[in-house]
Amino acid sequence: MPRLAALTAAAAVVAALSGCAGPAGNDAAAASVADDFESALSSGDGAAACRLLTDNTRITLEDDQGAPCASAITALGLDAGGAIDSSRAYARAAQVMLQNDVLFLALEPSGWRVTAAGCTARVDRPYLCDLEGK
Repeated sequence: MPRLAALTAAAAVVAALSGCAGPAGNDAAAASVADDFESALSSGDGAAACRLLTDNTRITLEDDQGAPCASAITALGLDAGGAIDSSRAYARAAQVMLQNDVLFLALEPSGWRVTAAGCTARVDRPYLCDLEGK
């Protein structure tokens, strides 16, 4: 019986540790979506960029611009973000720092999706983003 208890305890530790490596350890997956988003923008593929937005961000963009997402996002003229400097995932949210941009993402059932882009840091204030949901 002690052996069964030890195996059960070991299984619990492995399960707990693997739970910690879930969304919070998903920096690479968030960075991959950010890279796909930037590539879509760079190539002028508004439809592909829109598929990587959260519904809330897409709806806000369409409402603000008065146009379908694919044309509205290209009309924003977001600058190319450049190479990824770092990516940090925190539970269901991520921040991807690029050379010339900062993206924020949310983990949805379909995977990581962009919630904000074209973001600039401000001292003692939240980021100012050209594209974000309400």
